Amino acid sequence: MGKATKELSGKSKEKYFRELLRAHGGIEPGEAKRLERVLFDEVRHIRVRWPVPERGKGARVVGAAGPSAAEAPAASAFDPNAFSLVVVLRTDGREGLLAKLGQIGSAEHLRAIAKAQHVAVDPALTDRAAIEAAILAGTERRIANRQAAAS
Repeated sequence: MGKATKELSGKSKEKYFRELLRAHGGIEPGEAKRLERVLFDEVRHIRVRWPVPERGKGARVVGAAGPSAAEAPAASAFDPNAFSLVVVLRTDGREGLLAKLGQIGSAEHLRAIAKAQHVAVDPALTDRAAIEAAILAGTERRIANRQAAAS
């Protein structure tokens, strides 16, 4: 089962950005305020994982048990949606997508990207190059299917 999410807009979105920027060290108060204003003005609404972590004082996630974000393992920091396979293929071509996939740390992360972005990869594949080729082929199929549906 996936993580629950909640859409934020208006004052709740502003509060979320404010707390997020202040919780992360290394940002001067004046710069944090400027970033808050830019985010408030440019982002209409956001969808965040729910429950939102309570920030400061080493608090755990509001309304949930388990480790806080600081205690979470480093492996969970991988974001399978950090870039779009379709966008990279369209803008940078086949070689660009293969180069981007080559920067991914492990085969498990490649599989996570494929799963998150709805690209089928045969689970029997074990060779990294074969997984990358399968992701490339699957992404090309997604684009072809989109174009066929649009015509």
